Amino acid sequence: MKRVVAVVIIHLIFAGAGSAQAQTAENNSPPISKTTAANNSAAQTAEAKTWPLPGIWSFQIRLANVFDSNINRDEEELNSYGFTPGLRVHFQNRESKPWFEFSYEVGAHTYTKTDKWDRVSHNFRTSASRSVTKRLEFETRGEISIKGTSEDRELSNQYTLQQEIKYRLARRTRLNLFGAYRLKRYDQDTGSDSINPYIGIELEQRFSGGRTLELAYRYDKNRPLSPRRRYIRWSYSAEFTTPLGKRDKLELEVKYRPKLYERQVKVGKKRVPRHDHKWTWSAIWSHALRENLALELGYEFERRSSNDPDKRYQAHQMVVGFVYRW
Repeated sequence: MKRVVAVVIIHLIFAGAGSAQAQTAENNSPPISKTTAANNSAAQTAEAKTWPLPGIWSFQIRLANVFDSNINRDEEELNSYGFTPGLRVHFQNRESKPWFEFSYEVGAHTYTKTDKWDRVSHNFRTSASRSVTKRLEFETRGEISIKGTSEDRELSNQYTLQQEIKYRLARRTRLNLFGAYRLKRYDQDTGSDSINPYIGIELEQRFSGGRTLELAYRYDKNRPLSPRRRYIRWSYSAEFTTPLGKRDKLELEVKYRPKLYERQVKVGKKRVPRHDHKWTWSAIWSHALRENLALELGYEFERRSSNDPDKRYQAHQMVVGFVYRW
């Protein structure tokens, strides 16, 4: 298996080196979405990014190698290496300004030192949009994730229906309001099955030169069968994207997510509700090797503090990936 993977990667590198075309970063540097780039990193339905897709049908093959310094997100760190190939199929009803889209992605996940995260994951996503005026647009999204990894590092099946209202404040400024109803289901621990609705707001600002800035806020409430796992969470994020020349693109993101549980923990001589604070910093650099082939390097640092000492951790994750599309 290792020999086959090595041959494929070497072939991709030399195939890309032989291309002398220099296209723009927007057209030729398709970034891996945050859902798949870091595999186990936190990713929201409302915040998932995908690269531009030409044509009615498009396909993507991804090969990624991952190093995680704390794959279990535990106080006792366990570092692991992973290999995650994936295939993605995308359909849109029009080549330009489509109002209906559908995508399916399947990925294999294999890691060293643990088999907990070894799995085959599936993701189905569809969206339909309608422009009411030149400034106002409504979009409805549906998503099914099978054996995906949620923002809480839990292997669950998730079913999400989301409504989004987009309003263009100015030519380069857009305000998005969104709300979703999400179900989480667990194969091993049915007591964690929950309803997890959320609402949020996002401001998107575009600048000259292809640079963009996105600021977002989200509030969600987890309602499982077990009272110990009930919580409310606030999410704040900022993402900046900028081209670096004709072939390169850089994405920087920071997230802060405080979480308040219904369960209580003992702090000193008192029992108080468990309260966590999680910070995530990430960066993804994308380089176009040729028109349909991109190399991506990603890094993420995650740190959680808590009034429960057993729930504190920090983790580093690095990703090297190749994406080929047609």
